[in-house]
Amino acid sequence: MERTENRLAPYEERLADLWEKMVRAIGIHTVNVLMERAIWEASQKHPQLALIEHSDEGLSFSALEEAYADAPDEEIAAAFGDLTSDLLLILARLLGREMADRLAAELQARTAEERQLATGERSAP
Repeated sequence: MERTENRLAPYEERLADLWEKMVRAIGIHTVNVLMERAIWEASQKHPQLALIEHSDEGLSFSALEEAYADAPDEEIAAAFGDLTSDLLLILARLLGREMADRLAAELQARTAEERQLATGERSAP
């Protein structure tokens, strides 16, 4: 189980970060509705995503971690990628492309930074 938690952690952290930014921008109730829709859409292709729990307290991935215990890394990455894309697309429809693009850019920057840290690369001063 430890292995699964470590494998999902970067995806969970990025989704939680996006969640928090959306809550600050549009409020928890709206984010809950948007997340429900995004999970539903993404779970059409990745049924395990329906195991993500969300409430006013945030996101919970416990059941998802169990479901993905033996899943290939590529499958996990694809599922979280599709969920994030669906969430940003819904957000773009609601708030406009500019807000969604800004959140996507922040998410990409964080992903690039995590890759650099994971590979031991350092950015130029």
